[in-house]
Order: sequence, then structure tokens, then C-alpha cells
Amino acid sequence: MSAPVRFARKRLDLNVGVAAYGLAVCARPPAREAVAAQLAAAWSPADAVVACLSVRSGFDLLLASTNWPPGSEVLLSAVTIPHLATLVRSHGYVPVAVDIDPATMEVDPEAVRASCTTRTQAVVFAHLFGARADIAALAGVARSCGLMLIEDCAQCYDGVTRTLGEADVAMYSFGTIKTSTCLGGAVL
Repeated sequence: MSAPVRFARKRLDLNVGVAAYGLAVCARPPAREAVAAQLAAAWSPADAVVACLSVRSGFDLLLASTNWPPGSEVLLSAVTIPHLATLVRSHGYVPVAVDIDPATMEVDPEAVRASCTTRTQAVVFAHLFGARADIAALAGVARSCGLMLIEDCAQCYDGVTRTLGEADVAMYSFGTIKTSTCLGGAVL
């Protein structure tokens, strides 16, 4: 006798009441200042919060705010969304993939150190598949190499845990397929 075939759920886990509330909120005029103040209070005591449409749009905004020379390198986890590399290229920078350890799905800090050149400006580390990695060693390597450390928390936000403060920038996504969804949006 063979095991039953299981299929992934193909629907959102929300009811009619939640959907109706979302539509009603979208129909009201936005109170941007109040929402911005609530976000800042919830996410950062230093008011260092930027709300974006998505992590991708926030990452684009972050790259646009840098003053790195053309051809600067940005180290990316080898397992990440391809669009991050596209965004890096669109700003005149060079994406460099850094391998991950298949057992832990984490970037090896020494692989980051080995990938650094005089043109390297930043490293983007993605927490994968709902797990939060300990990035203390990676943060130490980033500091010693003079790199901006960008933590991609799009897959690991559980509704409670925030960044531990070791990264220069932490990116959280609330898209429809994320662990904690708001049907869209992001916070950096």
C-alpha cells in the first residue's frame, strides 16, 4: 500500500472578515504621519525605519542612497532571489555570490572574508526557510573588512523577533508568501 499523496495548500489563510477589513482600510484616506509614527515606535526606538512596498523596492532605495564608486562589489548569499543581483547591477555595482554551507544554509564568514576585495562595499545575508542564523561572526568579518552588513529577514520574521542589532540594515518583508504576511509591504 503506497503512502497518500500530499499537496500544498493553494489558498491564503484568511477569512471573509479579514479580507473585508483590509478592503475597508484601503478605502479610507491614509493617515501617513500616524502610520509612520506607529511603525517607528514598533520597529526602532531611534526612528530609523523606512516603510516600503517590498524588500526589493527598499533595497533599491538603499542602493540609490549609497555613494559607492561604479563597479563596487556587493556580496550576496548564493541562495537569494535573483532580483537582488539585478538591482545591484542596475546601480552600476557588481553582485558577487558567496557560497553557503548546505548543512546550515548560512554563509561562511570566512568565505565572505575570502571574497572581499578593495572594491567590496557590502554583504547581503539572507536568513533562509524561516530560520534565523547567528550572524555575530559574519558581523565581525563585515566590520573588520569595512563592509555594510545588510540582513535579509524576509523569510525569517515570526512576528516577534527583530534584528539583534548586529547588521547595519535589516530588511523585513510582509508579502503574501511570507511567514508573517500583511499581503504586501516591507520595513527596513
